[in-house]
Amino acid sequence: MLEGLGPKAKEKWKEFGLRGGDRDWDQYLPLFRRAQRRVERRHYRNRVDLLVHEKQRQEVLKDLGADPYVD
Repeated sequence: MLEGLGPKAKEKWKEFGLRGGDRDWDQYLPLFRRAQRRVERRHYRNRVDLLVHEKQRQEVLKDLGADPYVD
């Protein structure tokens, strides 16, 4: 989930978490939720791109006379 914060912030928060201690982690929830949304949004875009490419692949194979569902 921390990947959504960027590489520098990820390392900073990782170190912060490893130090542990008695902290009120609830105050950090908005930050972690924002990072989670970013990661989920990125994954959604990747799935949509994959669907588009799969449709294009099927069309090309169909044009070539090959069965697009058999590799």
